[in-house]
Formats: sequence, C-alpha cells, structure tokens
Amino acid sequence: MSRHLGHSDLEARYTTDGADTNDTQVEPTARLVIRDGINANLPEDGFRNLTHLVITSRLADIFVLASLVVEQATNLAHCVLKLQNVVVPGSASLIQSYGSRLVTNTSLRHLSLESMPEWGPDNALVLFLDRMRLPGLDVIEFKGLMLNTWGPRPFSPMGIITSFLERSTCMLSELKFDLCYGWEHDFIELLGHSTFNSLRTLHLDEAPVTEIFFKLLVEKTSKGRSMPSLFLPNLKKITYRGEKDFWWDTIFKVVKAHQYPRKRKCLRPLLSLEVETYEDGLMEEPPRSPLWTIVQNFKSGVTKVSWKYRYRAL
Repeated sequence: MSRHLGHSDLEARYTTDGADTNDTQVEPTARLVIRDGINANLPEDGFRNLTHLVITSRLADIFVLASLVVEQATNLAHCVLKLQNVVVPGSASLIQSYGSRLVTNTSLRHLSLESMPEWGPDNALVLFLDRMRLPGLDVIEFKGLMLNTWGPRPFSPMGIITSFLERSTCMLSELKFDLCYGWEHDFIELLGHSTFNSLRTLHLDEAPVTEIFFKLLVEKTSKGRSMPSLFLPNLKKITYRGEKDFWWDTIFKVVKAHQYPRKRKCLRPLLSLEVETYEDGLMEEPPRSPLWTIVQNFKSGVTKVSWKYRYRAL
C-alpha cells in the first residue's frame, strides 16, 4: 500500500534518539503531525517506530482515518487530537467503511483531546473515541471540553468518556482538565464513575469546581471527626488553578483531614494539594498554619497555597 503526502496537508518529522554503538542498535523514535490530508491507503509497517502522533484538523474524516494510524503504530506512546475552528462533518461512505470497526492499541499511554465544545454523533473526536480500545492508557487530558448532560444520553460527555474507558479496561493514574466548563454536578458525576477509582493525580486548570467538590474529599465520623472520604480513593495529588468559588477554610479542612488521617482499610490519603486562585476586589486570606505554604499577591489578586503530607505518628 502507498501513502499520499501533500506538502501542506501532512507533515512528518522523524527524530532519532541515541546512536548505534558497537553491535547495539537503538530504534529511532518518530513524531508524526497530521494536518488536513491523509490517504486511507497506509503502509502496513510504515508506523512501526512511531511514538508521538499529533492530529490538528477541522475535517472529521481525518480523525476517522487517523485511527488506522493508531492501530498500526504498535509503539505509539503519546497522541494529541485537536479540532480546529468549524468542523467539516465526516462523509457517510467513509464512516460506513471504517466507523464501526473497533481499533485496539496496547502501547498508547497518554491521550490528549483538545477543543470539544459540542457533543453528538458527528463530533470528530466522538467518532474517534467510539471506536477505540486503549488498555494501556495511563494519562488522559481534556482541553476545551464542555461538560453537560444536554441532548441524548449516548452523546453526553459522561456517556462517551466512561464507555470508552470501560471498553479500554485501562487503569488511569492521571487526569487533566484544562479550560473545561459546564455544571459542577456533571463534573462530579463523571469523576465518581468507577473507571476513575485508580486515579492518583488530578489536575484542574479552569474547571467547574466549587467547595462542593472539595467537601467530597472529607467525611465526618460518628464522633464528629473529619477524615478522608472514599471519593477518588487512590488520589495522591490535586492541583487546582482558576477562579475562587470556595472558602479557604474548606480547603484547610481537607488538609487537616489528610494530614492526620484516621486508620481505614484500603485507604490512601492525599499526599499533595496545590491551589492557585485569582480574585477581583477584596481578597480572603487563608488560615495561617504551619501545615501549608501561602503566597498571596494583593496587587494581582493571586493566592497560592501548597501542602505536602508530612508523616506524624497517630
């Protein structure tokens, strides 16, 4: 089979890490950037050494065909999919030919999905996720994701993302949300799904989070004591950056509950929490405590608190 490369359509850059020494050969690592043109006639072994794939396009067909690259790239580790501007819907014939075929890749570890403002059967990234199975996936990143439950349930973010993760049977360790909007209720419902129980790191950069989310990390005992909850039970690290829609006292209660955790079987408390916010006008000052570090700039309106677990005998 042959591959058609257009000068402005497909850009392929191959970089080699390492060099041959004596009788030892080092396999090259390759980075492929697909823009607006790719032919379905792909080489059978042309992507064997591909490790990084970046797809930036406004054509839905590109994302359908690119899944064939993912299938053939048996050493692929990192994949970025980004929608550009107004998306051109996929052709019915192409979707009929390739759209129902399940694609499996066991080597992919990091998947980044950018610009997903609307969900539906014609969404290019939905077409991609609905036919992928990635059992080795470790990190997933969403940028520009609209979180809501509007429209038919099969095409809601929760339905599409959780179905993809269930199909992949992967054990995610890291999840990132960047410039994601919607209802906090839907966001919490998504994180509460069992497919995220393995998470160890959660990055929230402009995500729909208020103190309701942070309160879920703490629960009260029958004696009125605070302790880590079973929400995201394996989470070790949280970073949050964005507008402040909570009280610092709520964040401090999370710190105290995880700094002095009560014994609970199969529970791993947080080890690190970083919160960076910006406020207009009057700023609230976080509680002063040796448990965490506070940096506050009243001129810029930015406050940053950071905490790391320090073992203390219970």
